[in-house]
Amino acid sequence: MEVDQVTLSFPWFSVPGAQVGTRFDQFPGSPAVINNRYIVYKGNYTDPVDGLGRTGIYFRDVVASGPTPYTGLIANSNMLIPNQPSGGTTKFGSTAPPSGANGFVFFTGLDIEEAPYPWRHLSRTDSSHADAPDLG
Repeated sequence: MEVDQVTLSFPWFSVPGAQVGTRFDQFPGSPAVINNRYIVYKGNYTDPVDGLGRTGIYFRDVVASGPTPYTGLIANSNMLIPNQPSGGTTKFGSTAPPSGANGFVFFTGLDIEEAPYPWRHLSRTDSSHADAPDLG
C-alpha cells in the first residue's frame, strides 16, 4: 500500500475472486512449480465483506509478458465443489496445498474440516482449467 494507505502498490497481488484490494493473509504449505511457467499455491485471506477466513488454490504465470502480471483462481471457499449430485450446494471448506505436473494441478478440497468428505480435484493452470475432470 502506498503512503496514503488506500492506493495499492501491486494490485495484481490481490486475491482473485475476492473484493478488489483484498490481500492474502498467508501462504501455508509449499508451492508447486509446473512446466517452468506456473507457480501454484494455497492462499488464505480474510473476506472483507463478512470478516471470515477463506482459503483457495491460485496460480501465477511467471513467464507471460504483459503490462500486468496475472494471478489466477482455481478454487476457493466461495466456490461449489464440482460434480456434486444435481442441486448440490457444498462449497470448498478448506483446501490442501497443491501439487502439480504437466500443466495439471492436484489438491484435496474438504467440505467441512470437522467431518470431512474429501474431494480430490485435478485442474489446469491455463484457460481450460474449468474443463478438467474432478477426481471426487
